[in-house]
Amino acid sequence: MTLDLIDALKARFPGSWTSVAYGSTEMGRGLVLVDADLYAHPESVGQPPPMVTTHVADDGELWLRGPTMFSGYL
Repeated sequence: MTLDLIDALKARFPGSWTSVAYGSTEMGRGLVLVDADLYAHPESVGQPPPMVTTHVADDGELWLRGPTMFSGYL
């Protein structure tokens, strides 16, 4: 998320709390950049919450593991 987009969101919704989240259908919210860190870490997806582990594979793919991950498709 660019700083211009963050500024536009905050101007449109004054007083709101904004976060950036990275996740998937299988995992849910896996990484979160909270409002207080938006300007310090632009274009980041943040840190994993407690009990979520991350790994960057050799090919650059981001792997997440945690208690919210589902076990498989029916």
